[in-house]
Amino acid sequence: MDTPLNSNRAPFQVLVFLYRIENSKPLYLILKRSDADYWQPVAGGGEGDENPQQTGVRETFEETDQRINDKLIVIPLTQFVSVFETFNKLLWGPQVTIIPHYLFGCEVLDSEVKLSEEHTEYA
Repeated sequence: MDTPLNSNRAPFQVLVFLYRIENSKPLYLILKRSDADYWQPVAGGGEGDENPQQTGVRETFEETDQRINDKLIVIPLTQFVSVFETFNKLLWGPQVTIIPHYLFGCEVLDSEVKLSEEHTEYA
């Protein structure tokens, strides 16, 4: 049986869709994973007693070097996914098999992105 992940990891994920408006059209930032062949928005899990908004702010800074602080827009849709789809194993024991993904948007004015090691490129 899989052992639960360090209790510092909260049982939820966030997705943050960063965008800017250019010529009245939104441009969205996507990031290519360094450990897999797919693209995604800023994504990550809660640490310690963070709430989803705090996680979104931290993950955005860690993955893109963008400081968004209080600018997150809550997208009023929460999707629930299997921990097997996200992690391919039970991380919080057999009682936690579904976790929420909280969705956020954030308009950014600075187009400079500094990638973390989690991603190889952005568009």
